[in-house]
Amino acid sequence: MTGAQITEAWAGKEVMGTAANASRVFLRLEADGKASVQSGNLSDTGTWRSTDNGYCTTWARIRNGQETCFTVVRQGGRFLVINPDGSNGALITHVR
Repeated sequence: MTGAQITEAWAGKEVMGTAANASRVFLRLEADGKASVQSGNLSDTGTWRSTDNGYCTTWARIRNGQETCFTVVRQGGRFLVINPDGSNGALITHVR
């Protein structure tokens, strides 16, 4: 998906799914670039931006504040988030 498609599909909505480690993930990407995430016992806030072929996040604590970029593949009504190394990061099953 393009960054514009991700923005249209996810910005301002609650994005829910399962992370690669099998924990539930709740993600919120706001139109103003703010972001929040909760997965298992971990929660964080930060920023996000769209890219030509995905999106990038920078969290206050996760990954020591280093920006990480992801690609997203739509699979019917679900979305597969792919890590920079090509591994599966999360399967998004609900957007509301």
